[in-house]
Amino acid sequence: MSEIKAVIYDLDGTLAQTRVHYIASMGELLRNHDIAAEDTKILGVYGLKMAEIFLELAPEHTFDYLLESLVEIQDRDDMQDMIELYEGVQDTLRYIARLGLKQAMLTNRMAFSALPMIEKLGIADYLHPKITVDMVREKPHPDGIYQICDELALKPSEVIMVGDTPADIQAATAAKAGWIIGVDHHGDSFDVLWDSGAHSVVTNFSEIKEVVVRMPFRTLQ
Repeated sequence: MSEIKAVIYDLDGTLAQTRVHYIASMGELLRNHDIAAEDTKILGVYGLKMAEIFLELAPEHTFDYLLESLVEIQDRDDMQDMIELYEGVQDTLRYIARLGLKQAMLTNRMAFSALPMIEKLGIADYLHPKITVDMVREKPHPDGIYQICDELALKPSEVIMVGDTPADIQAATAAKAGWIIGVDHHGDSFDVLWDSGAHSVVTNFSEIKEVVVRMPFRTLQ
């Protein structure tokens, strides 16, 4: 196994608890357009590409129109206040930074939404580079991992990918990442993450520290 030199994190559902925000904003969008959908159905498509979500929940409406409406809802202060870091994230990012490993973000969220979010959550300074879906093809394409590796002058085998969805795991597998950690914050995706190819699955973000220190790693500082 190659020496690990960096850790790449997904954002939604991995670093940030956005599930409540997603259900509330998507539910309001659908109600505004007289579309009936239970929270369980909305949650059932959580983590898919936005185009796929709209196709499943509101196939009769155009993507651009729905996206513009959703952005207006999600940008409201009352909606933004629903987003918070998962327990242990701040401490884990600080710990891994002290080890001397680089840390980066790869998200299927667009820059206009992702970058202000991580600034508000107080974790932006830990994450360089920050790759969003408007910069590369979205996961499960491995392009974002390649982009991060290029910017850090690393090989994919020298990075750990951390994510909460099969798309995260599949992107890391395609890129041949050195190690792949699945995160099951809500206790409902442990088996799915294993079956998708994760090398480790944790149920608390702080457990990532234990996985990382067992890896052969070398600092870039």
